[in-house]
Amino acid sequence: MGYDDRSKALQIAIRNLMRDYRLKADLESSVTGGILMLYNHNRGKIDHEITETGHIYRTVIASSTHLHLDEERCIDIIAVRGKYRKVVELEQALRKLYGVEGIKSTYFMI
Repeated sequence: MGYDDRSKALQIAIRNLMRDYRLKADLESSVTGGILMLYNHNRGKIDHEITETGHIYRTVIASSTHLHLDEERCIDIIAVRGKYRKVVELEQALRKLYGVEGIKSTYFMI
């Protein structure tokens, strides 16, 4: 992982665990972060559904970038900012879409 010793890696892991715990304990905290979503654009009407979901959650989406990986798969990078509860709702709504192959996210309290 690039650390000179295990104690530094452990320190960072504990700091991240504490940050995540604080976030989950306060759903009304303000956060900023990103959602990385891999999906197959040939499945169903996913492009339309992603757009519609974006309109519903437009108050927490700061920006987004779309990348074409190959003939079938795309990645969307979505920058988010707002109440943690609402950002998590957006992430959960995207996870439910048919064709989504994976989502990774990270949020920081601001």
